[in-house]
Amino acid sequence: MRSFELSRLQALSSLRKSLSTKTLDRNRAKRPELKLEHLLRMTDSTGIFQHAIFSVPNFSEGYCNG
Repeated sequence: MRSFELSRLQALSSLRKSLSTKTLDRNRAKRPELKLEHLLRMTDSTGIFQHAIFSVPNFSEGYCNG
C-alpha cells in the first residue's frame, strides 16, 4: 500500500509542476506596455460611455452608472 501511495503522490507532484504557469505577477519584466487609448476614446468630460462598436464609442447608449 505504501508503494502505491508514494507513486500517487509523485504523480500528483509532477502533474502540478507541469500545469503551473508563470503569471504576470511572477514575471514582472515581461509585462506588456500599458495602453490607455481605448479608455481615453471611451471617456469625455462627463464620464465613460456605456458601450462601443469595436473601438468607437456608441454615444446613443449613454454613460456608465457609478
